[in-house]
Amino acid sequence: MPVVVSGRHGRDRPTRTATPVADSPPVQLVIVDDHQIFSASLTRLLDGDADINVVGEAASVQELAALLAEHSPDVVVVDWQLTDGDGADAIGVIRRLRPHSRILVLTGNLDDATLQRAVTAGSDGLVTKDRAPKELVEAIRAVGRGEVAFDAAALARVLSSDTAPRRTDVSDRELQVIRLLAEGCSNKEIAERLYLSPNTVRNHVHRISGKLGAGTRLDIVVEAARTGLIDLPR
Repeated sequence: MPVVVSGRHGRDRPTRTATPVADSPPVQLVIVDDHQIFSASLTRLLDGDADINVVGEAASVQELAALLAEHSPDVVVVDWQLTDGDGADAIGVIRRLRPHSRILVLTGNLDDATLQRAVTAGSDGLVTKDRAPKELVEAIRAVGRGEVAFDAAALARVLSSDTAPRRTDVSDRELQVIRLLAEGCSNKEIAERLYLSPNTVRNHVHRISGKLGAGTRLDIVVEAARTGLIDLPR
C-alpha cells in the first residue's frame, strides 16, 4: 500500500508524481540517520532532483544541532533510532532551533510507543523504512508542501487495538476537513474541494486541533482514527 500523501477517501492509488514549478524553489532537505549507507543512498537518489536539494546530513542528535546552526531546512528526514537518542530527541532540537522546519520520521518498526512519541513530539509525517524509494521521495515532497504523509496501513495496524470512544463534538464540516487532511490535502486543496476560503479552512483546522487535543496535522489524523471519526486503509 502506498504512503498516503493525497489519496482520495482512503482508497489506494498510485503515488502522485510531482512536477517542478518554475517559480517554486526546491525543498531544502536535511537527512538525519546513523546509517551512512542509507543517508548516502537517499542523497544519491535525490541528486539532480529539481524539487529537492539535500543541504546536509547528520548521524546523531548532536551533529543535527550543529548542522541546524548553519542551515534552515524546509524539511528534515529523521530516522527514529539514533546513536545518542531517538527521533523525539531530534524533533525537540529541530523545534527549538528551526521551528518552521517540517519533520518526516522514518522508522523500521512502528509500534504504539513509537507512534505516540513521534506524534507527541511534533512530527509532520511518519513513514516506515520498508516503503519503496519513490514513496519516500513523494512523502518528502508532500511534507515540504505543508501536507501530511504517513503509512496508512502501519497506522491502522497500530491503532486497531485502541478502544477510545467515538467523538461526538465534531461538526459535519469539520469531519469533512479531517477526512481531507487524512488524504494529505493542503489547506489550499481543502479550500478548493469544499468551496471555502483558505482562511476558513485554517479556522476549521484550528478548532479541530483544539477539540482533538492535536498539535499537528498528523496528530489530527491519528486522533481522528483513534476515536473512530475516520477509518484508515489497512
